[in-house]
Amino acid sequence: MPSKDERITELEAALAKATTIDIDSEVGFRNLVEAAPMGVHMYRLEPDGRLVFTGANPAADRLLGVDNGQFIGQTIEEAFPPLVETEVPERYRAAALEGKAWQTEQIAYDEGEIQGAFQVHAFQTCPGSMAAIFLNITERKQREAERDRLLGHLNRLVAIIDNSDDFVSVADLQGQIIYTNPPGMAMVGRPGQDPTGMQIADLHPPEMARKILEEYLPIVMEKGNWSGETTLLHADGTIIPASQVIMLIRNKAGEPESLVTIARDIGEFKRAKAERERLQQEAVEAHRRAIQELSTPVIPIMERIIVMPLVGSIDSMRARDITRALLAGIREHHAQVVIMDITGVSIVDSGVANHLNKTIQAARLKGARTIVTGISDAVAETIVDLGIDWGGIDTLNDLQTGLIAALDSMGIRLARGGGA
Repeated sequence: MPSKDERITELEAALAKATTIDIDSEVGFRNLVEAAPMGVHMYRLEPDGRLVFTGANPAADRLLGVDNGQFIGQTIEEAFPPLVETEVPERYRAAALEGKAWQTEQIAYDEGEIQGAFQVHAFQTCPGSMAAIFLNITERKQREAERDRLLGHLNRLVAIIDNSDDFVSVADLQGQIIYTNPPGMAMVGRPGQDPTGMQIADLHPPEMARKILEEYLPIVMEKGNWSGETTLLHADGTIIPASQVIMLIRNKAGEPESLVTIARDIGEFKRAKAERERLQQEAVEAHRRAIQELSTPVIPIMERIIVMPLVGSIDSMRARDITRALLAGIREHHAQVVIMDITGVSIVDSGVANHLNKTIQAARLKGARTIVTGISDAVAETIVDLGIDWGGIDTLNDLQTGLIAALDSMGIRLARGGGA
């Protein structure tokens, strides 16, 4: 079947010979024009320069949705007022007068959308006469406009992907890479390299490639996507931690077609996270040490005498801290006498008493005498009830008395109320 362009050429040739053909040929010509699927308008150039409409075929009536017979005898400007301010009338006159054939596309827009479009071919049939053949190309133009719009979106999307900092890759269902964006290739140390033909496994460490192929892709095929942390493989062997999404792309029939993955290098994020955790741990440790120091304070009173006031409850962990802090204080201050004031300790059980005994024994091994002061009535009763023997421990009523005893052991005589 002849194409539209071939039919137009055939019709143009027939119209050009219209004034020289015999009656049989004229009948054939008329049949051709009447049956042609494209519209035909005929015009005659009057001596006064007017271009008068002389006829149209049925296809022209259908394409324009009017009875073109009503325009016979009218000028082209009268028949088609929208053409008055265009160059079409003058070009039609030139075709009729000088035989200057031309073709164009006339498109009507409404708010940027194509509402109507015609492809027009104008040529001289004989001196002073001309014909215009036109086709309705509205649907074609709308399709082209939609295609251009989609291509524009696609080009913008490609530009975004090509300039993204993320790794973006497309692979077939067998894991063979079809496309990877330039920044993605640069991320894995292969800038400028064509990834076509590479495998998914080529861009991941072996163990991660196995997980993706054997664990993650089945999830993608079932659910359509998977996301999580993976690793990429740099060309120099460096492992790149990544946050990755794998998506399944289906064709119009809904059948799986390809795989798309987007991965982001989270190495800097993980390093920053690790640094934050390290700093937080240091802060926690510093806070713990501060609390420990406050809960087990060692106060130097004078040369070779230190005081450790204890407040609050004492559990096994704190008892160990007390022992360590006391021994460290003895070592640091070269202490010979330690005053352990337990005025602020309200409860002492057998475990605490044993720990205090051990602390006193440890201090004695370090060469320091320990004086315990501030034993409350409740604590004294508890010690007696538990059968704990503190007979070998120096115990005094209060810190002041303990300080006098400590000074006395150092050869310094003090009495209550002052005086040496």
